[in-house]
Amino acid sequence: MYLTYEFMSNCFRFLFLFCLTAIASGIISTNIEDTPDVRLSADGSKTDSEHVRSGYQFQRLPTEIITRLPTRDSVIALTFDACESVTPSYIDTSVLQYIIRSELPATLFISGRFAERNKQTIAEISALPFIEIENHSYDHVLHMERLPLTQVFTDVERARKTLDGLSPAETRFFRFPGGHYDTHSLLAVSQMKYQVVHWSYPSGDADPAIPEKRIIEWNVSQARPGSILIFHINGRGYKTRRTLPVIVDELKKRGYRFALLKDYL
Repeated sequence: MYLTYEFMSNCFRFLFLFCLTAIASGIISTNIEDTPDVRLSADGSKTDSEHVRSGYQFQRLPTEIITRLPTRDSVIALTFDACESVTPSYIDTSVLQYIIRSELPATLFISGRFAERNKQTIAEISALPFIEIENHSYDHVLHMERLPLTQVFTDVERARKTLDGLSPAETRFFRFPGGHYDTHSLLAVSQMKYQVVHWSYPSGDADPAIPEKRIIEWNVSQARPGSILIFHINGRGYKTRRTLPVIVDELKKRGYRFALLKDYL
């Protein structure tokens, strides 16, 4: 028993000294930037060689999902999703014309596929000072957290090039389709220098079963200084054209004003 204990003690001592020597000599690195280019897939397993060859180096970046503006002022950000996946979609001209007539600050999160289908309109409104165009992925895959990371990079970058080619300003913000993400997809998008912006609470405008009165009451009652509201401008905000003007008027009566994301982020 004594010999076994002494043998184990010597083994642990040798292993400890070996590790110290290896770190000092650089055989084992404690710097994350020097670690092998191996990353994890969405389900937590190691990726294959295709992922490793992608050339992206992960770092421990501070990441967060922004759901409100960092202010106590009575200001609200109006954001609109414009996307399509399988079914072709077009800009809701009624909602858009209301925004333009009112010169209402509005941030549009647009998918690349939707932008290509509505190219002329997107190019025209991107020049307006009260509208900003931001990235909502290219294919609008509802669960991007299930995609291989190389596909996440490719999709977001393709959308970036499409949108930046139509707008005089580069996109700075990203919104995950459906708000679905995991640690790895969030880190991937952050690595591409995007701030991820979602919403303070769902507006309900994409649910045809919710009555207009309920949509109005809900959005007005839930609003707080710094709230980020989400609506749809792709024809799937079934009651947006009728409820949005009322919501905006009610919020103005309560002393709120509206701003673009870039004004506060």
